[in-house]
Amino acid sequence: ASGLQYLTYLDFSFNLLNRTIPSWLFTLPSLTYLDLRKNDLTGHLYEFQYNSLVTLDFTGNKLQGSIPKSIFKLVNLEYLDLSFNNLSGIVELHMFSKL
Repeated sequence: ASGLQYLTYLDFSFNLLNRTIPSWLFTLPSLTYLDLRKNDLTGHLYEFQYNSLVTLDFTGNKLQGSIPKSIFKLVNLEYLDLSFNNLSGIVELHMFSKL
């Protein structure tokens, strides 16, 4: 993702994207808004490398696997929606205590 280190806002919502989410999306240091809802994205979520995200929306895709632990360390996060996917694992309320 060379050259994208200053990208703050990325919205590909309501499209027909049908691949896996590229891992470089999880390494953008300035990204505050990421909206990929209502696509046909598959695969799993990677660990986030930076905690700049304020809004994160993956609603209505075909994502699988567990929720990355790094999501619970996104101290600036104000909006999180992972609904309507095939995510699995245990989520306990105390995991949200630092958000």
